[in-house]
Amino acid sequence: RKWGVFNEATCNMIAEMGHDTNWREYFYDYSAPMYQVDMSVSGGSKKTSYYVSGMFMDQQGTDYASGVHKYAFRANVESQAKSWFKIGANSSVGFDERQLSQMSQGYGSYTNTSPAFASILWPTWDSPYDPETGEEVWYNMIGMMNPNLRNKYYRYKGNTLQLNTTGFVQITPIENLNFKAQVSVDLWEYTAEDKKLPSYPEGNGKGYVDRWANNDHTITYTNTIDYQRSFNDLHNIYAVVGHESVMYKSLGMYGTISGQTNDKMLTWNNGTGTPSISDSASEYTFNSVFGRAEYNFNRKYFVD
Repeated sequence: RKWGVFNEATCNMIAEMGHDTNWREYFYDYSAPMYQVDMSVSGGSKKTSYYVSGMFMDQQGTDYASGVHKYAFRANVESQAKSWFKIGANSSVGFDERQLSQMSQGYGSYTNTSPAFASILWPTWDSPYDPETGEEVWYNMIGMMNPNLRNKYYRYKGNTLQLNTTGFVQITPIENLNFKAQVSVDLWEYTAEDKKLPSYPEGNGKGYVDRWANNDHTITYTNTIDYQRSFNDLHNIYAVVGHESVMYKSLGMYGTISGQTNDKMLTWNNGTGTPSISDSASEYTFNSVFGRAEYNFNRKYFVD
């Protein structure tokens, strides 16, 4: 099986086989089912209200080496504990696990690892199965490697965790005057692993492991004082002053090593190649003070 012009014997053999293969149907799962379950509960009392919801989603990719599982949860609660005291919180958390084929990551030769290109370029008179054994073949008759078989030995999985939480306390010591303190936390964490199994038949009996880890978080503190009042429903005033601090920090790590010889022992410690490790870090803090005043007459004429 080499690149080049087929001789007469090969052409006669192709005609006798009589294949008419639809490579798109072979390389892709067009059904690719998706399941999703949603639930929510809400309620409360005269002073307190709450809302809780959750979601689970499972989707298989059209590429047999791809798919995603996703979980999400959200909860809101707010309470007017006293006429002058109010408290509330809003939280959401999400987690997903995804699997990608090697070509989805942009690696390798387009013709050798991409079902999309193979479904176009592979001749319909060829078959993915050995006529004698019925097993899938690694190379077709024009020398291209089977992406479906290759992707069984190249595995990429990534996980994302995201958390968003906001809580506040509001005090109203006198009518129309509000003191509010609020804190928000945004957390994003991503981990991934890309590996080649040592049992890959077309390899050299050795694998590799790449790993990523990224963590970002932002904490925001906001404090405000606002006052709003209307005089005879003609003169309306509103004023607010506040302070806000935003603190951000990010950490990242990447490492890779090759040379593992056992599919079940794909760790960095079992690698024999030269390791490559890198990391990154960044952070910043913003502080701001702000204010605003508004006046309108009979809600027709405005100044701010």
